[in-house]
Amino acid sequence: MERSTVRSGRPSVSSTTARPQLSNLGLGYSIAIALGFLILFASFLLAFYFCFGRGGDYWAGEAVTTASSSGHLSITVPRVLFVAEGSESPEDDAYPSSSAAAACSPVGLDAAAIASYPKVAFSSKAAEADAMCSICLSEYRDGETLRVMPECRHGFHVACLDAWLSRSASCPVCRSSQDAAGEIAAELQGTPDFIIGNYSDGNLVASLLSYKMGITHCNIAHALEKTKYPDSDIFWKNFDEKYHFSCQFTTDIIAMNNADFIITSTYQEIAGSKNIVGHGHLDDRSKPILFSMARLDRVKDITGLVEAFAKCAKLRELANLVVVAGYNDVKKSKDREEIAEIEKMHELIKTHKLFRQFRWISAQTNRARNENGIGFPGYF
Repeated sequence: MERSTVRSGRPSVSSTTARPQLSNLGLGYSIAIALGFLILFASFLLAFYFCFGRGGDYWAGEAVTTASSSGHLSITVPRVLFVAEGSESPEDDAYPSSSAAAACSPVGLDAAAIASYPKVAFSSKAAEADAMCSICLSEYRDGETLRVMPECRHGFHVACLDAWLSRSASCPVCRSSQDAAGEIAAELQGTPDFIIGNYSDGNLVASLLSYKMGITHCNIAHALEKTKYPDSDIFWKNFDEKYHFSCQFTTDIIAMNNADFIITSTYQEIAGSKNIVGHGHLDDRSKPILFSMARLDRVKDITGLVEAFAKCAKLRELANLVVVAGYNDVKKSKDREEIAEIEKMHELIKTHKLFRQFRWISAQTNRARNENGIGFPGYF
């Protein structure tokens, strides 16, 4: 007897058909959850960027944001307020700490005070006219309008001085020397006898200080950097962007013209004694010693000193010459300029017969020997 099969009215669904549907349903939920998490994370990053990355408008003006010319975000610069001395504002009551901050802020002038400073037209024919603005270091043009400080009569570009006075009420030229002069007098409890300047910037400051304090200015003059480069005397403008020769030359001219006396650093004269007469043997040790110690290159011109000594019979009769410079042996040097100077030195010694009147001591390069005070190897 055959077994009868009873079927319901619903269509039967096999287990193999139901499993793919459940899998598709779970995948959709997973994608939705992942997208929601990404959107939430992106919103958090965007909020963090606007609140902390840009930092400007969301913090009541505590900082301002600057942007570069390319449109990209630049660094965040704190806002600095320049206030006049003794000024009061309603903000002092609301924010008690603002008065303390104002006391430490740079003291400047308001726009009305700056506008009251006189203006003049620049003329290169003026007897004592400054040809260059000390703020931007640019030369003036004839007929250009300058703003002048009323007390000292120093003139500057209008835009340059206006920006300066908004931050400081003092003259850009006189300010550093006035502040330093007061500090020096307080430290020394009196005025020094004279002041020594070294290098271009140091000599300019020394010149201003000596003028302000009414004391003697000693200028130590070094070789100008331009002499180290070929044809820089003629084509100095080609190097000016990198080495700022125009500023250096102007500084040196001002400082040297105002100096009471100048000491050159190429060589120094020292007196000998019975205990210290230099290294090596000299025929007449009673003569004073002309001593020079420097690099052996064209800038220091040690060979020029030796040649001048060799050609002056009177000087050779009265003194001995001792130099400490470079190597005696040309094989020890790897510098082409020094090699040329070594060969020139040997030629001068032989040509002018400087034996027994001249000592050439090679420079000591061994630090251990220098620290122990061991002498230099000599020549002749």
